[in-house]
Amino acid sequence: MKTLLHAIFPSLLAIGIANADIAIQNVNVIPMTPNGAVMKDVTVIVRKDRIESITPSATTKLDPKLPVITARDQWLIPGLADMHAHLENDRLLRLYAKDPNVPPGTTRTADILLPYIANGVTQITVLTAMPETIAQRDEAVCSVRTLRSRR
Repeated sequence: MKTLLHAIFPSLLAIGIANADIAIQNVNVIPMTPNGAVMKDVTVIVRKDRIESITPSATTKLDPKLPVITARDQWLIPGLADMHAHLENDRLLRLYAKDPNVPPGTTRTADILLPYIANGVTQITVLTAMPETIAQRDEAVCSVRTLRSRR
């Protein structure tokens, strides 16, 4: 069975390789182009969090210093988006559990965002209208600390 190698750069962030140069070779890419034709057995070179090139693996000359992920028979897709999300937070937990004594810090933003990242969702629209949600956004956007803490 083929596995899905999706949204690899956020996964690299989660293990602490932010802004790293890396090559993903022998991967099948589903691009965001008008015809969307699968690009089979290509090498994707990422430099400083940007895709530098996508070339056929058979003809790609790799820099020997470049870390390589071999992804034969795997797939690389753009990050997915969830346009209707409600992020858990301590206040919501108190409301759902009907327990005003839930202590601050019971919910962790890193734990809440991990299932999104693990499933290739790199963008969410949070529809919970609470001040705590804004704080969660700021925590996630301003620092990769929440993702790196999962190591």
